[in-house]
Amino acid sequence: LVFEVQTTVERAMREWWGAHGFLELHSPKLRSTPNRSGRELFTVDYVDRAAYLAQSPQFYNQMAMSAGFDAVFEIGPVVRATRPRPAGRA
Repeated sequence: LVFEVQTTVERAMREWWGAHGFLELHSPKLRSTPNRSGRELFTVDYVDRAAYLAQSPQFYNQMAMSAGFDAVFEIGPVVRATRPRPAGRA
């Protein structure tokens, strides 16, 4: 049921945005460089090199808008790293 609801909601959003002139983007999820602050990263090995999970599509959306795409959207994962808590602490 959860997957059916999720699919229905995403389909409705895509249809509405498409009917109103929005462009759907699919930004990269792996980056070759860490985010600006360098904190709270998910680092993964990728083809014998370090790669970093993109934390947000905001940068790519802003670049698309500055390139002349007035209305953009993306439905996708957003990754936030958190530091592990020491044992015994909540």
